Amino acid sequence: VQCAAEELGIQTVPGLYRSDRIHSPVICCWRKQPVLLFPPSVFNAVSANHFTDILCHELAHWKRGDHVARLISEIAVCVFPWQPLLWWASRRLEHDSERACDEWVLACGGHPAAYAETLLNLAVQPSTAFALSAAGNGKKLRSRLQRILDGRRSDPRPGRGWTWGAIGIVFL
Repeated sequence: VQCAAEELGIQTVPGLYRSDRIHSPVICCWRKQPVLLFPPSVFNAVSANHFTDILCHELAHWKRGDHVARLISEIAVCVFPWQPLLWWASRRLEHDSERACDEWVLACGGHPAAYAETLLNLAVQPSTAFALSAAGNGKKLRSRLQRILDGRRSDPRPGRGWTWGAIGIVFL
């Protein structure tokens, strides 16, 4: 866990727990120290070397503040349910969040083929009742795997221009 936190430049080392009540790796971000939850089946499906990739992906969600963005998105959809643009933006936010966290894994030294294999191993676990948040399913998983394996990399850190542009739009 500490290795993944160091790769992302996170000072707080998250807690790591197993739970039979979940079906996919997940991070709980609403505390001062994040908590990573894993189903016991993940330890059988993924090798120790690839486990760091999963940790990096989940910690990237915390570093990026995806939990806050998703909460705001869900509140907006609840307040304005008739607005199709908000529904689209909410789905797009989820897609882009997963994409950025995948890029963090690769930027921290994850090998694309090994990471894709890890996602496939998570997706084929027999105990999953719902779509895995860590891997996705069907069409979403296919597009994630193609993007990971295509060889084009982008820096997951926001640049100064993007940051100031976003701040400017917010205050307009």
